[in-house]
Amino acid sequence: MTIGANMATRVSLATVAVSPASVPFHQLRLLTNGAFEASVSLYKGQGYSIDREEPFMNGSTVYMSKRIAG
Repeated sequence: MTIGANMATRVSLATVAVSPASVPFHQLRLLTNGAFEASVSLYKGQGYSIDREEPFMNGSTVYMSKRIAG
């Protein structure tokens, strides 16, 4: 993960963490490359869980979600 991508991820997570009541849904979903173990760990640390993994090219796509209060 590059520094810019890492910063964008943290800003995105922080934005949702600050104002979950302002969104009209109860679940956030994301997907990431399974090879990016640091990203998967970061998302898990923010309350996301792995829903499924699917093969993609020579790796895998990890689908994750998080329930939010709304």
